[in-house]
Amino acid sequence: MIKYVPLIEVFKIQQLNQIKFALDKENIIFTTFFEQTLQTADAYALGGSGARIDVEEDHLERAKDVLKSLDITVDYDPKKDEFGFIEKLDVLTSNIPIIGKWLVIKRLLFIAMLFFGALFFIVYLGSK
Repeated sequence: MIKYVPLIEVFKIQQLNQIKFALDKENIIFTTFFEQTLQTADAYALGGSGARIDVEEDHLERAKDVLKSLDITVDYDPKKDEFGFIEKLDVLTSNIPIIGKWLVIKRLLFIAMLFFGALFFIVYLGSK
């Protein structure tokens, strides 16, 4: 089983694509998280979480060298940024049938609609 370790969190889609192409060119195995969220809107508008790139543990040093060649500083501390609101929501709702396949933002909006619909219904019944 491949063990992935966090490499960097990116807040700009252009920088994400640049890093992905560079890592792919060097045949470094990596995976991205929250890329679709970053493409949907600005990271700061979505709770401050950008797209995260994780690399295979064996390729971590090579990946850092690739980032240095791109003049990108590698100062990502996964413990500091880990489990932001959007990430927690993704983990909690990804196993829900039907909506678990949706983008995180769509799931958030759906859950918000359910919550406010239920709240409206409770207030409506309480007023009668």
